[in-house]
Amino acid sequence: MAIRKTQAELEKDKEQKIMDTVAWRAAYYRNNPQRYVSEVLGITLKIFQKILLWCMMHYNFTMYLAARGQGKTYLTALFCCVRCILFPGTKIVVSSGTLKQANEVLLKIQDDFMKQSSILRSEIEKCSIGQNDASIYFRNGSWIKTRTSSENSRSARANCIIVDEFRMVDETVLNTVLRKFLTSPRQPKYLNKSEYKHLQERNKEIYMSSAYFKSSWAYKKAQSYTLNFFDDKKKYMIVGLPYQVSIKEGLLSREQVEDEMSELDYNELVQQMEMECLWFGDTDGSLFKFDELSARRKLKKAYMPLSFYNDKVQVPKVLTTEKRILSIDVALM
Repeated sequence: MAIRKTQAELEKDKEQKIMDTVAWRAAYYRNNPQRYVSEVLGITLKIFQKILLWCMMHYNFTMYLAARGQGKTYLTALFCCVRCILFPGTKIVVSSGTLKQANEVLLKIQDDFMKQSSILRSEIEKCSIGQNDASIYFRNGSWIKTRTSSENSRSARANCIIVDEFRMVDETVLNTVLRKFLTSPRQPKYLNKSEYKHLQERNKEIYMSSAYFKSSWAYKKAQSYTLNFFDDKKKYMIVGLPYQVSIKEGLLSREQVEDEMSELDYNELVQQMEMECLWFGDTDGSLFKFDELSARRKLKKAYMPLSFYNDKVQVPKVLTTEKRILSIDVALM
């Protein structure tokens, strides 16, 4: 015998089906953010971007070392959008050495993604990018803000920090200011119920840059991320993608790279760090350490030979056909 339901019961069943569908889709896209980008936002991604976006969503600590022109800002801006939409109430702070550089992430969202995706435009309530206020607010309570990596940025709070070109940031500022933004994780209302308390989320830290000198603190941080990456109990991820990936994915011209390498003023050291994701420093067994030599490349006080302090003796001008070498006596170091 069929049981006839009242109108109120039918409405309740309909609402329950809608909420079940929302819950299923939310869980699906939270686990597959790369599919949300393509299927919902309508933005096409390269294969390496899909992998990185998935990692940024699932790991608590992410370090992305990339060749120049690989699109770190593009991927960062996309992650911010997906995270803010799929996790209501998310607070993200993007920091860099200068506010202009940090604002590039917000400008990418405003000038690029919002024009491509009508759904993204409908999710954003307010977009303000100026010298005094740089922020994007979403209708679900999430927001993205930018801060400079300095002592003056102490008042910010966030669930996720993104540090662009972190190798140029002062280590003390990073540890005492930027990382202190992460005071508390996101607090969705379902955590108030005892059966969901175990679903408390972790805050996220994302660092992006090209490689640098091994003598910098950034190299030691990269080493610690590498060690923790192999620890199954911790959620660390570190990846370095050289310029060959950019060429393969059509983001960089191979002929352009070859032409630059053929120039007389081509700097192999800069190429190694900026394009190949290789840290430069001492080799094993080096007699003179790079740190000691590098510290003496900039002299605080320079003394000329006594003969040059005579007014009658002048330093000859450099000729166009002449090259002069500035050297140090390593034995006396």
